[in-house]
Amino acid sequence: MVVNPKDYLERMGQVDRVIVHAEIQKEELESLFQIKDHPEFGLAINPETQPQSIKDYAQYISSILIMGVNPGLQGQEFIAAILEKIAHLREVGFEGKIGLDGGVNDKTIKQIVDLSPDYLIAGSFLMKGDVDENIEKLWEILA
Repeated sequence: MVVNPKDYLERMGQVDRVIVHAEIQKEELESLFQIKDHPEFGLAINPETQPQSIKDYAQYISSILIMGVNPGLQGQEFIAAILEKIAHLREVGFEGKIGLDGGVNDKTIKQIVDLSPDYLIAGSFLMKGDVDENIEKLWEILA
């Protein structure tokens, strides 16, 4: 996650997934939609951003990454109200991938997975302690 995504256009050609925050300036966001050579181009939305606010961009994106915490500091408490966003996107027929980043841990993973996101990012939880053990703990909960 970067402040000025346009500054990284050259590097974007070297990755499979580009996700930018929907909250950046409208003009800058719209200019990024010209990037068509990525298998996945998506928007990340902060906890306070409603999915309806990005409906005009649905034709340009193939994924939405919902932030489960306010971006910035790792290890924040999961904001459970964002789960409604996953359900809403499914209800309105969003056909792209839906991911969740932030607050994913052994206490929240079950309620998150019950809503069927396509992927999760569990960085802070995995990095606290033994990574392999923490991954195993999450798989055990989901089994």
